[in-house]
Amino acid sequence: MTDCIFCKIVNKEIPAAIIYEDDIFIGFLDINPRSKGHTLIIPKEHFERYDEVPEQIQEGLGKVLHSISKQLIEKLNATGFNILSNNGESAGQVVKHVHFHILPRYGEKGHSLEAAFPIDEQAKEELQQTYNLLAPLQPVNHMKVAPEGIAHKEENKEKQENIKNEKEIKSFEEETYLMDQRDILPDS
Repeated sequence: MTDCIFCKIVNKEIPAAIIYEDDIFIGFLDINPRSKGHTLIIPKEHFERYDEVPEQIQEGLGKVLHSISKQLIEKLNATGFNILSNNGESAGQVVKHVHFHILPRYGEKGHSLEAAFPIDEQAKEELQQTYNLLAPLQPVNHMKVAPEGIAHKEENKEKQENIKNEKEIKSFEEETYLMDQRDILPDS
């Protein structure tokens, strides 16, 4: 999109403090930071809102957000972080190119969701009606292949079981050996 400021950053038509880039995503420091290290992550392809982003890009986005969040925490000695995205004017979206903010946080206690979004008393009163309109939402088939973490967890469980069995066998062998030795050795 020719008039999109983020597309211009992607195309290197205007400068930005780019701290991450791959074939699909780019990450740069926000020019109006809300905290030290405030980073924007965007897909290079133009999508106005997150609900327009194709599934394969969404999956990659999760990995990029995870990796960059960890690196920001480590390199900036942050004690926490927020990830957020405004989608649509009613949600406060200013630049109409989907983007995610990663805001590193410092200290013991910082800004909470409640500070940014006070409780909507009317929505609270209508909670049951809202639930009735929404529940149940359609399930998402997101488990195409067992995630590495689950497979890894199962492998660890199996390894732990093998170690336990080996210890039990060794313990049994040692006890049997001691029992055999007692039979051989005279009583004292």
